[in-house]
Amino acid sequence: MTTTGGIAPQDRRERALAALQEASAEAVGYFHQVDASLFDGYQNAHEVLAHLLFWQCEHITVAHALLAGQEPPLQSGTLAALNRRACRELKGLTMQQMTDQFAVQAEELDALLRRLPDWGIPFPIKQGGLKCTVEDRVFALATHIDKHVATLRRAAVRASDTY
Repeated sequence: MTTTGGIAPQDRRERALAALQEASAEAVGYFHQVDASLFDGYQNAHEVLAHLLFWQCEHITVAHALLAGQEPPLQSGTLAALNRRACRELKGLTMQQMTDQFAVQAEELDALLRRLPDWGIPFPIKQGGLKCTVEDRVFALATHIDKHVATLRRAAVRASDTY
């Protein structure tokens, strides 16, 4: 059996999926109750959730293409520009609507990722983006979600300390 860093590939896959499921579930719970206007010093909670939802959708699109043996259609532009676009496009949705959509898409992404037979293949998310394997991309997405929720939690503490 081949291992990566002493951990069997199937175990790493399960760890990555578990990390993503946990991060997504925590985000859903958090975004269901957070004020959309909570500001983390860079963006508000609505904008954070909008761009997380946008990128989750992009991951689903890529996973579908990879499962079909096709080149995924990738967005072009900087991450910052794409995040701003996501905020503009989702501005009319409520936190509840976006959170519900995020929860449904998290389940869809998990199911798609479980169907991918080879986690060593590239999983791009945008034109000119960093080259990452499926495994690394899943861990990175989970970490990205976790970081945003943690940043907003710290912002909420700071906000409550000022009143």
